[in-house]
Amino acid sequence: MEVDMDIDQFKRDLEALEEHKSELKDELKTTDDRIKRLRRFLKDYETIQNPDAAKKRGLKKEVTE
Repeated sequence: MEVDMDIDQFKRDLEALEEHKSELKDELKTTDDRIKRLRRFLKDYETIQNPDAAKKRGLKKEVTE
């Protein structure tokens, strides 16, 4: 009986870990998306602040005032 209970507990623990893994993957994707948006914002900001330096770095975004 004790072995059966240990196996049942093991199965529950495994399911809980798989669920936690799924949550962590979702959180990682959200974080990656946020990093991409922040990098894009930073490039846009730098382009607006100093268009000449941005062109030298290869940013092709045109800035109009």
